[in-house]
Amino acid sequence: MPQQDFIYFDNAATTKPCEAAISSFLTASECFGNPSSAHFFGREAAELMEKARKQVASAVDADSSEIIFTSGGTEANNLAIQGVCEANREANEIIISAVEHPSVFRVCRILRKKGWRITKINCGLDGSFDRRALQDAVTDRTALVSFMTVNNETGTVFPISEITGSVKDRNPNTLVHTDAVQAFGKTEVSVRESGADLMTLSAHKIHGLKGAGALYIKKGTPIFPVQFGGDQESGMRSGTEAIPAICAFGAVAELAAQNIKHSYDQIKEVHRAVLTGLTEFKNVVIHSAPNASPYILNFSVRDRKADEILRAFSERGICISRGAACKANHAHGPSMLMSFGIDTALADNALRLSFCEENTLEEVKRFLDTAEIILKTRP
Repeated sequence: MPQQDFIYFDNAATTKPCEAAISSFLTASECFGNPSSAHFFGREAAELMEKARKQVASAVDADSSEIIFTSGGTEANNLAIQGVCEANREANEIIISAVEHPSVFRVCRILRKKGWRITKINCGLDGSFDRRALQDAVTDRTALVSFMTVNNETGTVFPISEITGSVKDRNPNTLVHTDAVQAFGKTEVSVRESGADLMTLSAHKIHGLKGAGALYIKKGTPIFPVQFGGDQESGMRSGTEAIPAICAFGAVAELAAQNIKHSYDQIKEVHRAVLTGLTEFKNVVIHSAPNASPYILNFSVRDRKADEILRAFSERGICISRGAACKANHAHGPSMLMSFGIDTALADNALRLSFCEENTLEEVKRFLDTAEIILKTRP
């Protein structure tokens, strides 16, 4: 089947690079200099990179000096958590939500073995969480609190500014980090409004290229590097920067910021049409809450296995997923959905649809027509 005939509903895993990203990548690829070199080619590369830094910073209401480029969201999350811990060795406590991305909770699992106390806060699918438990967990030994902005499995939206306020009221020295990978470029994201000290961003979730991400680090935040070498990125992330991917990142960050409301309204329409259609199936259970991000829709089919459904859709040219691509090797398993309180059997067979502004109502109709064949209740 020709690629253009496929329907791609797996945009939370990755997105198709847009023309702006590819154009910026190709232009920057002709500039082969190392941005740390003092000669003409090096200065040219450095100028391109700084332009991209300003574009990314502007998209989240940050100063360009507060943006550190990384290889992606995973590295940014690792830098945020490990870097804060290295800089705050007098502390020994970290608080995270119970539904974080593996690049957060697996780092914390390692830190627990090193003596750090890790507290998980239970959360609801509607973004609710135990506020008393969070406040009670914050002590004078708490170095960091990490809550994602939008959950990558269900689209659950968390009130980061409220969380930050609660944490800072208890201990002004406790830092707040948010993994905003599934929010950045899709909804209004402002580091100033969130109050967060650190924020993780990624390019390939918004039609950029894989291999580029960023960590926002608020000025004055105590954090140490965890990767050493040539002291690139203000000493916070050594290693020669991937200029073409970074330039593409800057281009898509600027483009997404300019079109964010239009894209969001378009996605809401697509999401609403899919949701309305799926609720017609008596054996379908919708997990995503009504107030979740419209970019993600999570559901299960009571009498069917997820792998069977996934294969049936794929054979018909429709790409959906069992959830986060990072759990394809079963490293994550259904535990995140179970942490939301979803029944084990349903969680183990959950499916995720995730949309972008390129998806259309015509695609929704074809998906639902196909679902009529695949999801119908067995006699």
